[in-house]
Amino acid sequence: MTQEYTSTRVLRSQDARELSPQERLSPLDLEVYERAMEKARLLQEEDYWVVDAIKEAVILGSKELVDIARWLNDEFPDDPILIPSDYVGDVREAMEPDWIIPGIAVRNNTTLLYGDAGIGKTTFYLYLADALMNGSEFVGIQCNRCKPLIICQDEDHSLLKNHWATMGKTELLPVAKKDIVWDKDKKDFDEDFEMTLKAYKPDVVFIDSYTSLGIPDITRPESGLVFDATNRKARDHECAIILIHHTNLSGEQMGSSLHRAKVSSMVSIGKVGEGHIVVTQEKVRGSHFEPIVIYFDRQTLWMRREQGNLKEQVWRLLRSGYSQEDILRELATSKKPTIKRYIRQYYQEERPEPIGEEDI
Repeated sequence: MTQEYTSTRVLRSQDARELSPQERLSPLDLEVYERAMEKARLLQEEDYWVVDAIKEAVILGSKELVDIARWLNDEFPDDPILIPSDYVGDVREAMEPDWIIPGIAVRNNTTLLYGDAGIGKTTFYLYLADALMNGSEFVGIQCNRCKPLIICQDEDHSLLKNHWATMGKTELLPVAKKDIVWDKDKKDFDEDFEMTLKAYKPDVVFIDSYTSLGIPDITRPESGLVFDATNRKARDHECAIILIHHTNLSGEQMGSSLHRAKVSSMVSIGKVGEGHIVVTQEKVRGSHFEPIVIYFDRQTLWMRREQGNLKEQVWRLLRSGYSQEDILRELATSKKPTIKRYIRQYYQEERPEPIGEEDI
């Protein structure tokens, strides 16, 4: 009934019984073993069999060690054992990622959607929410029909409702009435967030914005705890969580590489020319798409995908008389190396005239 798995310290089966747990287990598995033994010794006398079960599980090199650790977590929910990995009989049995919004939001994980203040992030995610409710397409992204939930703490809900009406939407706007905050002492979100997720059972949660949670600045390492917590909530409630975030004043990518490790997807929104924005995947694990150039009318809040890719849009602006400096100034900083390459290609292919690296 047991299923053997590969550990960095597993030797031939005939030698395994001669090894101590410290010799037999990888560092992560050893931590699970030691924490499990610690908790097992706290059990009452009639449950003391767990100690022997843990020792046997280690000797057999089976997944039973993890199963026992999970059982102990049920017995001691306030101080759970962190289990480094799940065990699968065959990697082919692992589930494919469930992209609720292809290339943007995957079930059971977190997405970071960011851009400058006023760039159009709110309008963009409201259109995504509408596409999710109707199972429709938006700017070339086909959304699965499901339940979105918006937790907006950056502005009054009446203003958000007016935003929705200006977009021409008549359906009920799925906005949570409760605010959520980050509890620094518990290192987790407050109970209102948990209750909201249990009551509504959403498939996608938009949190606008990251800074409204009252958490440390995103550039500090402590903010990694927030991403850990959103990932846990996403897994516990089988949903996707999209955190909306503003870039800093210089428009640069916020935070360290820590955030790339914590989220399944990072998507930026930047300005490209008058009346246009570009949506770019900055990190994605599967479901890749090319940068999407969108025409954005700020009066009517109408968004429409422009024909062609980002390169064609940059060339179109150059043909229209935009200077290199104008284009670079308006684009998201994270895309400037790409834009510079497109500008060089334009001058080389369409207007072959001398141009130095210092010019762009």
